[in-house]
Amino acid sequence: MQEWNSKHCGLFGHDGIDIEAASGTNVYSMIDGKIDSIDSENHTITVITTENLNYWYDDNNNRSTKIIYTNVTAKFGLQVGNTVNSGDLIGKVDTYKHCYDNISNTSASKNYLHISVYIKYGIFGWDWHSVDPRFLIYLENE
Repeated sequence: MQEWNSKHCGLFGHDGIDIEAASGTNVYSMIDGKIDSIDSENHTITVITTENLNYWYDDNNNRSTKIIYTNVTAKFGLQVGNTVNSGDLIGKVDTYKHCYDNISNTSASKNYLHISVYIKYGIFGWDWHSVDPRFLIYLENE
């Protein structure tokens, strides 16, 4: 796994985690939410919570959460605006290896699922802040 905020793709400050996964591996939604975008050119699916999540490490504040899955081909029939539940199949890992500059990361020797998590801290559209996705994984598995 490539960790959050580590050096990756020539940058210091990787804004997600990369988990090695074979092409064709199922990708499931980590949250209840709505499909906000499906970008087949950049191989991404974005899900935003329908109800705010409680974050134990943020004084138990409830926050709107956005998760971006990258290096994924969307499940057939999945469309923007669809509602998904945690655990619903949303796509499959593909062979694209997205990097920060929106080109295939040809230096990556393995396929991987990239997951970025953003929490909304204000009322404006630009108030999303990147956080370590492992906080969400750990919370769900306590």
